[in-house]
Amino acid sequence: RGPNFNFVITCPNVERVELTGTLSEKLTIMIPIESGFSKLRDVRVGNIGNLKFIVPTKAFQCVHQMRIDFDHGTESLTEVEEVFRSCKSLRKLWISNCEELKSVSGGLEYLTALEELSLKGLPSLSLGKA
Repeated sequence: RGPNFNFVITCPNVERVELTGTLSEKLTIMIPIESGFSKLRDVRVGNIGNLKFIVPTKAFQCVHQMRIDFDHGTESLTEVEEVFRSCKSLRKLWISNCEELKSVSGGLEYLTALEELSLKGLPSLSLGKA
């Protein structure tokens, strides 16, 4: 059995992050905030929970687009509600092929700058009564 290391990766100039598959709980991607803003603009994840590996959540405030694909276990965006609260500049959100996603509440209501929303391949999604 190996040592119990935590992995912190600091990415001061990163503009795009793509995280797919299952990641180690010991991984942290640190996005420095300079002059109140991060350089992060584009986030793509293959598992909604992977959003929690990017810290601080304030790093999401300048993200313009986010893509969430092929999550097979998450039922609600409330799992990452704090991330969506920070997405003040998010203009494009694509969520696709998330078989168990039943609700997008706990996320979409915070996206006041959103211009484009794409929801595809979400067989369990319930949008409630009109």
